[in-house]
Amino acid sequence: MVEVEPEALTRVRFCGPAIPAATNGLVRALVEGSIGPGAITKQAAEWLRSYTKSPYVLMTTSGTVALYVIAKTLRAKHMPGPEAKALLPAYGIAATANAFAHAQWPLEFVDIDDTGCMSYKALEAAWRPEHQVVVFVNFSGNTPSSLRLIRNFCRARSVTLIEDAACGLGHWSAGAGGRKHAGTLGRMGALSFSVPKIVTSGQGGAVLFANSQDYEYARDLIDHGDADRVGNSKFPGLNLRLPDPLSAMLLEQFHNLDAILAHKAETYKAMSAGVVMLASKSGTPLHNITFSLKRNALARELNNKGIEARTQYGLVPEHTAYKRSKHNDYTTARRWHNTALYLPFGIGMTLAEAQHVNAVLKASIDTLARNDQ
Repeated sequence: MVEVEPEALTRVRFCGPAIPAATNGLVRALVEGSIGPGAITKQAAEWLRSYTKSPYVLMTTSGTVALYVIAKTLRAKHMPGPEAKALLPAYGIAATANAFAHAQWPLEFVDIDDTGCMSYKALEAAWRPEHQVVVFVNFSGNTPSSLRLIRNFCRARSVTLIEDAACGLGHWSAGAGGRKHAGTLGRMGALSFSVPKIVTSGQGGAVLFANSQDYEYARDLIDHGDADRVGNSKFPGLNLRLPDPLSAMLLEQFHNLDAILAHKAETYKAMSAGVVMLASKSGTPLHNITFSLKRNALARELNNKGIEARTQYGLVPEHTAYKRSKHNDYTTARRWHNTALYLPFGIGMTLAEAQHVNAVLKASIDTLARNDQ
């Protein structure tokens, strides 16, 4: 990566990937004629299986598709009754809800806590017997200790726990039974490799499985219902397989993951110096998020100074698609909706850029404070 002197910076974009090395794998796959899903995709799945310690892994075309595969697999293998519902966190990207809704799961939502993840206390208060699935979103990769409490809660009630660990590559939960990678604490978990993620192929995803029955069903689901190609579709499947060129891009980055994670930690540390930002004990958060009661004014101040800052997410149950869901108390989710400001965060960010953003952020906060005096 080329470092840029802070004084020379005029604009820091919101999210930029860093994939020069990844293109080597892409070119090699193309030269070798490995264009469709094949041996390289299997290698990528095997690398993830070994790294995450997940018993089974499948590669697919996006993180959202990975969630859809999970939701459809649950529909087939869980055999829920018509009253069965899934509980999701109220704040964040709509992809999780969209995937489960497309698989015909009725949805309800619960509040988050200060990690950005589903609140254990809110889950306790909201849960009813028809809630047969709990979908925990590892927000920004965060895999907090409360997830183990939620896992125990689900086990005690024979509820299926799913992890949307889209941002979770490189995040680990410590506790009884040893370290567990994000996405492996429940029955199935999803990873994403879209542009903003730690490792990216533009789009791409993976499903992590705890048991062979779910894996075998999903393997057929993403390959026309006939993964073994015997000329007999067991059920109406789809073609949701990740092709080798994208898998080759991922493999190049997988092999350099320690360095990528170290760089992310370095830029996060520089940007968060002296500023209240989202933190995580399981690994460095994917996003750089600060909180302010004057969020909109702060966003304008930063953008006027060349720092792309955005008010990313809101309350999913207030999206038009989900307004009919049962309403709960979303106090923390609403506070995040009103105060969370997303700063530049891509892996392509240099240390100098992170330091520059930090300096501009501090100056902008001071300016707004003086204006109030």
